[in-house]
Amino acid sequence: FLLGREVPQDSLEFIILAGGGAVLRDGEISSEAAASEKITHEIIDRPTQKRKLFSRQYAQPQWVYDSFNVRALLPLEHYKPGVKLPPHLSPFVDDEKEGYIPKQREVLRSWGGKVGGEPPADGVEEGPKEVDENDDKELAKIMMTGKTKRLYDTMKRAEGKKDAKNEHLRLKRQRLEETKEK
Repeated sequence: FLLGREVPQDSLEFIILAGGGAVLRDGEISSEAAASEKITHEIIDRPTQKRKLFSRQYAQPQWVYDSFNVRALLPLEHYKPGVKLPPHLSPFVDDEKEGYIPKQREVLRSWGGKVGGEPPADGVEEGPKEVDENDDKELAKIMMTGKTKRLYDTMKRAEGKKDAKNEHLRLKRQRLEETKEK
């Protein structure tokens, strides 16, 4: 990878190296080295560049971040210089836990595979739980002090509000998609 001068070089270098790639920085290498055929991708932020080599793929920085988050190389046509970028999603949000999966997450899954990791390859599954989770929660609630019980109830009300908000977002997206179809 060759990183352009105007991109966030430190974070991109860290991610590319963590993914097993090699990195060169524009401005720190000679023009001959920058024109090398060994460089497969150039990360730039500007819609136009001085040199354009046909042996090289050009992408905006978000392509590196999104590809790393999805754990697969995403198609470059959505991240080429000058193209409007797709929405970026935080890798730190567990959409299933939040109860709402954004449309872009589904698109990224179709482009690059499952986001958030794969199941174990060796087929090892968790053994059956001997105690039912609901029984466990009820027992824990009985053992709580009054202050802890009030805090727990407040947390449950907040979860209910979050679920209602997520349902509202789902319905809103469904209405938008229905109006686009017409």
